[in-house]
Amino acid sequence: METSKRVVKEIPTLFRANMTEVITKENVTYYVRVSTDFDEQEESYERQKAHFEELIKSHPEWNYVEGYADQGISGTKAEKRPEFMRMISDAREGKINRILIKSISRFSRNTVDKLSYIRELKDISVSAYFENEGIDTMTANGEVLITILAAIAEQESRGISTNIK
Repeated sequence: METSKRVVKEIPTLFRANMTEVITKENVTYYVRVSTDFDEQEESYERQKAHFEELIKSHPEWNYVEGYADQGISGTKAEKRPEFMRMISDAREGKINRILIKSISRFSRNTVDKLSYIRELKDISVSAYFENEGIDTMTANGEVLITILAAIAEQESRGISTNIK
C-alpha cells in the first residue's frame, strides 16, 4: 500500500494582501429618488446619480454596486417604489454593505417606513448614509437624529401635498 505525502504550500504575501483587500471591501451603492418627471428634477436625478457613482468609484476600499433610482414617484409609500424595494431585497441578500442617499427625505417621507427600513438595514449590518445631514445609521446618535428629521420630513411632505391640492 502506497501512501501519498501531502504538500502544503503557503500563499505568497503579495497574494494574501490582495485576498484580504477583496474580502474587506464594502459593497457600496446609492439610492436616488425624485418625485416628479419635470425637467428640473430630471437634471437633479441625473446629477445625483453621477455624483454618487463618482464618489463610490473614487474610494478604493469600496466596491461599486449599481445604484437604485426611482423617478417620478412619491416617497410616501415604500411598496410603490420598485427600485427602493429591489434595493431592500438586495440588502437582505447580502449584496450591499452601505447605501448613500442625498437626504433623509429622498429615502422616505413616511416616518414609520423610514424608521422600520433603517432599523432592518441596521439589524443586517447595512449602513445608510444621508449626505446632506451627515448621518450614518450605524453610529450611536444616527437613529435619534433620523427619528427627529423623519418627522419633520413627513410634515413637510404633508404641507407640500396640501399646497398642491
